[in-house]
Amino acid sequence: GWTFTSSDGALIKTITLPSGRDELVADYSLSGGISKLYLRFGLSPDPEDLLLRGQQGLSLIMDAASARLVNTTADGDVPVVVSAGTGALIQTAATDDDLGEYDSVNMRNQSLVQQVEVEGAAPQFRVTLSLAEDGAEPPPIDADGDGLPDAWELANGLDPGDASGANGADGDPDSDGLVNLAEWLMGLQPLMADASLQPRILITRIASGFRLEFPTLPGRSYQLQVSDSLATWVDQGSPHVSPPAADAGPHVIEVPAADDARFFRVRIRAAE
Repeated sequence: GWTFTSSDGALIKTITLPSGRDELVADYSLSGGISKLYLRFGLSPDPEDLLLRGQQGLSLIMDAASARLVNTTADGDVPVVVSAGTGALIQTAATDDDLGEYDSVNMRNQSLVQQVEVEGAAPQFRVTLSLAEDGAEPPPIDADGDGLPDAWELANGLDPGDASGANGADGDPDSDGLVNLAEWLMGLQPLMADASLQPRILITRIASGFRLEFPTLPGRSYQLQVSDSLATWVDQGSPHVSPPAADAGPHVIEVPAADDARFFRVRIRAAE
């Protein structure tokens, strides 16, 4: 990648373009008495459209972990995503206050941007800029590599920079018998004893056999398995991978009736 160092050596920024990814990753290092850094992004998804129509096609969704700006044009959605890693936060209050207004002048070649601000308050932190195609969300940031997305850990009171103990994938800080990874996969809360809220398979008898329905969440892979003894399990069909949408919704499978008793379960994993 590219490394930029301030004249006094207190600020170091390294930008990399990961192989096969549509994103730029910037790693920052602060020293020499500097404890905080503010970064301002000027985002212009489809500049030509912005020049002609102003900001009226823009929509912005953001929280402390990411800001996703989409320009809805006649040719489709043009997205851009800024993601804050461990030690950084999106400043949700620091944004344009006239989003959606027609505030550019046609044919004047003006630069029109939507501003997003990031605060870095750790000795090392990471910020990612992604141009996700077709409105797809970029892979979730997992700074400590424990399999738990940073945004989910921050939202649920865990330390996204610590992969050990109660903060790691195998931790169980609420002592409900479910480790943090299982809590994330099933959409539960790691600091609340909510094991009783685990998703269930709804089974309905139909003329041809049974209809199975179970809830899904974005970014997960669901594999239906069947057994006639509870001793061994066999995959039933291909896994269902939920889309990266806000509400993936329930998934329905119809299976034929069998002569012997049958048991069903769903194995949930993170989508690859």
